[in-house]
Amino acid sequence: MSDYTNPKNTIYLLEKLLSYGGFTDAVFSTIHHFEQDTVRAHIRHCEQTTTFRAPNNWAVQQRLEFILKAFWGTGLQEGSEAIFLGLATAAIAHIPLPEHPANQELDNMLVV
Repeated sequence: MSDYTNPKNTIYLLEKLLSYGGFTDAVFSTIHHFEQDTVRAHIRHCEQTTTFRAPNNWAVQQRLEFILKAFWGTGLQEGSEAIFLGLATAAIAHIPLPEHPANQELDNMLVV
């Protein structure tokens, strides 16, 4: 995907990840800029949004794409929370949130 401003792409990625099982709200909250956000709440937000203007949402979409492609690379047919948490940690390290002191603090807390 190259258009990280399109919320429909985020919905697609989330639905694919959910279909494998194990992609929980706990996993999602590690890659999202609002720690308490849930998958379903974010899908609703995406359904009501025509374009992402904030770079935070672009980064979340890029992280979701990273996780999905990495999962596909494992060859597994079924996910687990542990697998997706590991991939989320890699996504955080690979795709930081845009420069902002609060974002840096959050990412530093999550990267082990």
